[in-house]
Amino acid sequence: MMKKYFAIAAASLIGLAGIAAAAENMAHHNARSDKAERAMHKKGELPRDLQALNLNSKQKADIQKIIETHRADTKRDRTSNEAFRAEFRKKMQEYRAAEQQLISAKTFDETAARRMIAEHNQHHTDKEVQRLKTRHAVFQVLTPSQQKQWLDNQNKRMEKRGKKPHQNENHSRKTAPQQ
Repeated sequence: MMKKYFAIAAASLIGLAGIAAAAENMAHHNARSDKAERAMHKKGELPRDLQALNLNSKQKADIQKIIETHRADTKRDRTSNEAFRAEFRKKMQEYRAAEQQLISAKTFDETAARRMIAEHNQHHTDKEVQRLKTRHAVFQVLTPSQQKQWLDNQNKRMEKRGKKPHQNENHSRKTAPQQ
């Protein structure tokens, strides 16, 4: 009988410790996310990764203009929110119906599944392409030495996070020694 109480108490203690650790982790994650989001969206300031590049005033103005244009496009997308939401709901209903049809079919149609997923992900793809266009436009404002420094900084940040840095043929390609 005593062993049961001890086992229940130990299990409860372990469960509470797990919940406390998860709550602390979420609080830390949310604080970090909020801080990053605030840093990214401050109007009038350049993104952090560009502040270290010693930009001249023309470059700063050009980059600000690119960023503001991107923000205006994003805001315009959000202002048509009700129409977008209604369309999104309709597409999600169609997606779920197609998904159920696919799952309940006697045989699995991989081509239909891939087509369905591609259509579903199109909006995200469009947004990502727009984001990359904006980053490309900003990158083109930089001088070659600033571009190299920016790429170096990005690779250092990736290494610090434990990810493999990106290789750019013009930037960090190492040639094999001559024999």
